[in-house]
Amino acid sequence: MSAAGEALRVRWLGQVRYRDALALQHALFASSHDHLLLLEHPHVFTLGARADLTHVLVDPASVGADLVEADRGGDVTYHGPGQLVGYPILDVAGKLKTPVIGFYAGKDGHIPVSHVELLKKELATGKSGSEVNVYADGDHGFNADYRPMYNKAAAEDAWKKMIAWFKLNL
Repeated sequence: MSAAGEALRVRWLGQVRYRDALALQHALFASSHDHLLLLEHPHVFTLGARADLTHVLVDPASVGADLVEADRGGDVTYHGPGQLVGYPILDVAGKLKTPVIGFYAGKDGHIPVSHVELLKKELATGKSGSEVNVYADGDHGFNADYRPMYNKAAAEDAWKKMIAWFKLNL
């Protein structure tokens, strides 16, 4: 994104509908600058990528709120007038000075593979020595042996890679 030393572009946008703010974030992500959007939303409940609709405890329309699905985040979030919201749109992957290791489950429907590939591409532009490992047969939480999606082979491989990474980098 932005060149080294370039200023962060901070903008106060006032009250903006959630859908419009999300569209703006997507557009700015494709730009070559770092941004911080400051704003507030009209009454809205957002459903994150892992949302459970039963966690919306009131009919949004009955309180004058929208209900919007988001492509990120966790469960249900409320935003409303008077609540300051900040959306940073920053490129940090290529600017890292220390190495980072990541493990991604290919079957994790909450994180699109295209996002992981973009992260890998951005990390490759820097000199941190960071790496992202993808386990195509792994699902979210694949390395947790108490979860039904535990994948023993992937978890053991990830563990070996993490131990080797710590030995190399610490």
